[in-house]
Amino acid sequence: MFKSVLVAMAALGVAHSASAVTVETSQFLSSPTFFNGFENIASSSAFSSPYYFPLNTGYAEGGITVKYVGSSSSQIWTQYQFVGTNGWYPNSGANGYTKVTLSNGGTFSALQFLAGTGFGSSTTYYEALKNGSVVSTGTIGPVTGGSGASNLKYYGLSGGGFDEVHLKSNADGAFNPNTYEAGSYDSFAATAAGTVPEPAQWLLMIGGFGLVGAAMRRRSIQSIAA
Repeated sequence: MFKSVLVAMAALGVAHSASAVTVETSQFLSSPTFFNGFENIASSSAFSSPYYFPLNTGYAEGGITVKYVGSSSSQIWTQYQFVGTNGWYPNSGANGYTKVTLSNGGTFSALQFLAGTGFGSSTTYYEALKNGSVVSTGTIGPVTGGSGASNLKYYGLSGGGFDEVHLKSNADGAFNPNTYEAGSYDSFAATAAGTVPEPAQWLLMIGGFGLVGAAMRRRSIQSIAA
């Protein structure tokens, strides 16, 4: 019986981890739960004039934490490409990437953002991770440079199963955490994975309970026969 329980629970776990990450190329989240538009970044103690925020320092707003992980003499310039009051761009580029997490440490069901670049044009690459392991990586899409909100384009990741996203804009042909890049971002919006199983997971759970019940009946019959 215990073995059957393990099989049922393993099946449920596989179903959860196998959620496919889908790249979105439009504004697909109509009612996000969390939103970081960098509107209050100037009130952060790490913020300095004129409009700079240090690398390797997390900025949390609206339940989403954004951090640039890398090395450079530059800082985050909040007035390059932005909607509203501020945005996020490593001035003159840097060696690293932008890291996005939920401030409560939760798991995303979807993440949406505006993306641009400090290059004339480039490609945005991503890594989606769960518990420190990469579960999906690839191309988000093309982005264009030039200051102003008109050069920003909506992209995102849906499907869930990740708790951390890395983004960078370069011409490397793949995500490389250590190379030079110049990604610009704004308006991070997200929804979180809930604790209630999805319909497909409910079916697997019911099937798993059926296996447990069958094992218990077999054990009962065997005990009577003995």
